[in-house]
Amino acid sequence: MFAKVVIERSKSYWGRATQPSTKLVNEDDRHVASLTTAVIVIMLLSALGVVPAWMLANPHSATVPVISLGIFGILLTAYAVSRTEHYRVGAFLLISLMPVIVVLILMITSDPTDERLLVLNVLFIMIVIASLILSIRSTIAIAVFGLAFIAGIFYLLHVSLYTAFSYLATMAGLAALIVVGAEMRKRYAQRLSQSQQRLDAFFAQSLDGIYFMMLDVPLHWNADINKDTELDYIFAHQRITRANDAILVQYGKSREQFLGMTPNDLFAHDLPLGNKLWRQLFDDGRLHTETQLHRADGAVLWVEMDHVCFYDAEGRITGHFGVQRDITKRKEAEADLRSADLRYRALFEQSHDAVFILNLEGKHIQTNQRSASLFGYTKEELQKLSVDELSAERDESNAVRERMLRGEHIPTFQRRFYKKNGEIIPVEINVEVVRDTNGTPMHIQSVVRDITERLRAEETLRATEARQRALLEAIPDLMFRMASDGTYVDFHAPNPDHLIVPPEQFLGRKVTEVLPAELADYQMDLIEKVIRTEEQATYEYSTSIKGKTMYFEARMVVCAPDEVLVIVRDVTERKMVEQALQQSEARFSAAFRNSPVPMVLSTSDSQDSRYVEANQAYLDLVGYKWEELTGQSLVNMGIAIPSEQRNVRLNLLDNLGRYQTQEAQLRNRTGDIFDVIIWAERIQFGTENYDLEIILDVTERRKLQEQQFALAIEKERVKVLNQFVQNSSHEFRTPLAIINTNLYLIEKLEDRATQHRYIAQSKLQIRRLDQLLETMQTMTDLDIGAHFRQSAVNINELVQEVARDIQLELRPKDLTLEIGLAQSPLTISADRRWLKVALEQLLDNAIHFSTVGGTIILRAKQTEYTVAIEVRDTGIGIDKDALPHIFKRFWRQDEAHSTPGFGLGLPMVQKIIERHQGKLEVESEVTKGSTFRIVLPI
Repeated sequence: MFAKVVIERSKSYWGRATQPSTKLVNEDDRHVASLTTAVIVIMLLSALGVVPAWMLANPHSATVPVISLGIFGILLTAYAVSRTEHYRVGAFLLISLMPVIVVLILMITSDPTDERLLVLNVLFIMIVIASLILSIRSTIAIAVFGLAFIAGIFYLLHVSLYTAFSYLATMAGLAALIVVGAEMRKRYAQRLSQSQQRLDAFFAQSLDGIYFMMLDVPLHWNADINKDTELDYIFAHQRITRANDAILVQYGKSREQFLGMTPNDLFAHDLPLGNKLWRQLFDDGRLHTETQLHRADGAVLWVEMDHVCFYDAEGRITGHFGVQRDITKRKEAEADLRSADLRYRALFEQSHDAVFILNLEGKHIQTNQRSASLFGYTKEELQKLSVDELSAERDESNAVRERMLRGEHIPTFQRRFYKKNGEIIPVEINVEVVRDTNGTPMHIQSVVRDITERLRAEETLRATEARQRALLEAIPDLMFRMASDGTYVDFHAPNPDHLIVPPEQFLGRKVTEVLPAELADYQMDLIEKVIRTEEQATYEYSTSIKGKTMYFEARMVVCAPDEVLVIVRDVTERKMVEQALQQSEARFSAAFRNSPVPMVLSTSDSQDSRYVEANQAYLDLVGYKWEELTGQSLVNMGIAIPSEQRNVRLNLLDNLGRYQTQEAQLRNRTGDIFDVIIWAERIQFGTENYDLEIILDVTERRKLQEQQFALAIEKERVKVLNQFVQNSSHEFRTPLAIINTNLYLIEKLEDRATQHRYIAQSKLQIRRLDQLLETMQTMTDLDIGAHFRQSAVNINELVQEVARDIQLELRPKDLTLEIGLAQSPLTISADRRWLKVALEQLLDNAIHFSTVGGTIILRAKQTEYTVAIEVRDTGIGIDKDALPHIFKRFWRQDEAHSTPGFGLGLPMVQKIIERHQGKLEVESEVTKGSTFRIVLPI
């Protein structure tokens, strides 16, 4: 066993010592290089034995060590060169060294001539080496040179003719044998070359990739070796020595890049896989597999490989032969097919519609989960049924199947199907016959969609359209559709008396042909601007109709591409009121400034009221200039005494909004104190409250001053009430107009049923007016500072209570209310009644603007410093341009006020939340719903 190991190790060392350069990829070159290296190694080993003996035989010679070192140096140099791709240089060095060695030995040694002539045998080695390495001509030339060299030596040494002839004859015979052997080798090489050419032709023209991978050193592959260690050696020292063009194309490499590659290079992306494949190849001697490699550009390369190992005479593996076919496209096609199948299956199973695959007789072959959910069966139950057992219109369904099988195209149609519980539902069906490549029907694929909700929505839409048509008929405003060039396209005129000319004189004609020139030009400019900017335009104009000047307010919006809608409202009455109000305001302003009665206007702030305006009479009364009073605090100026009296008056203003004939004392600039009687009223300018005080000196002018005071108060009331009239007139006018019309019709009609219907409509409008008055009263209470009773309020309990109260209101629209409560009880200080009113208003708003089947979410949550109550709906949402206006009183998104409510709910909620020192936030997106968030401090 030990001897076997030693032999194996020796063979391994010999193989590594004679291993040619890895840069040599041609097998013949590698063989010659290996042979040259082996000869040099043998000569080195021989020199290790001969040279020391030579040195011992010539102990006194100074040149022997030098020559010996020179020989060793040349041999080592030749060995080093032979291990490179320039191995032939090493061979020439070796051949050139031999005649030199012969001459040196003959010159230095003092042995007898016969013994010295033995060194001429080295020349035989020279000829043998030449025949192995060089061409025939070179070998013959070296043989001739050897014979001449020997003859010359014999002549110089005066060797006997007999001895010379013997050497020369032997040398000539050996040279002839060597030359003949070389010639035969050449012929064998030619035959081998022809065979190789045929092999090369097959090798080069093969469509499959072919390559040879050879080991630097052959190795035994059996149970006696450590295969893991040997695999590491194999992966570093088995190299591609030959490759055809097909495999270069597969890898995308040039021949120079590919030749010399090792398994480490081929499987750099996955060495464990490479180790597994190589172990299987070397274990079995052959390997067939499909695996993934990488091209030069990094792209994935799928190949089908067949490998066969090469063995030498001793059964050692010397390398292997590989054939591999590029199956990347096939793999990609298989992957695409799998992906398509997965996509189809995902689409089949995840489709929102029910999908059936039926045989040609209408029996279910396969169904998806949606079909089971839709009809209330399991998938297994459905697959045992046929379309006849589901269809409520069996004959019609069979007729459709027969038409399909005849090749007729069936458009989408509707049917009624049974559910498992017996319920009948309407469905929409898209069906087609699936055929094979020959056009033969294989099966039927049917996609079934539940259209219950759609039909319900269509019915709701029809009802809504009917309501909208009725609402349109009830709108008192004029409406005109106009093209971009100013042509009248359509109109709506509840009151024909508001038309400048009859319809037949303006329909189809341009505005420039109908309206006065100045108004027509202005309207054309607006049409161009509105279509260009897509923004609403509001304008007012006046015109003479039947000899009477009338005022109109118009709103123009884009209603279709290159079309605008103009809504015109008669505001003659409002204009008259405004003109009267302006005149009143002018008279009041003049009266305020020029009145001999002292008047003062101050901010409404019980803590720090400040002067806003004062007339000259007041300045004369207190002895100050206006520059000295403007912006100053009434308390700090010390004019009103005692201060307690002013606090009482302010409390009256806070609670009642006014007071009359309050006796007081004032101190003027010089310190004089005088008695006065004060009338005061809290008035509103915009969103700010101010206190107007009228001061009368108790003199003979008292009666006159009281009359002027009453007049001034009345004027201010007119001004304050004007805003109310302007905002609420439309809300009152429409119900009153309906009631008035119904009363007229009731008087004229004798049909009791019709009378009752109009009476019911009138009652509905009366309830609407009552609701409006109640809402306005609530707003008024909030405006004048309704008292808030602060107490501990549990927000979770309040949310649950409000949710219970509105359950009945959810049913008409089939709405779902989801409630989310805070994890821990939320208790804040608030007025429970008013806070509940705010929540109810927000929920009422969400119900009104939610679509049928929608969802409303009511939830409470807590942050570090606040409590938030959210009301979220999935309704129609609010346009972003409308968001800044939703808290304005009587404002609604549609100018015709056709949406539910009065436009007071959100202002009311905002007022309540502000009184709680909170804030009201809103987020909305059209068609996706709105979220209103009440944020209150803890």
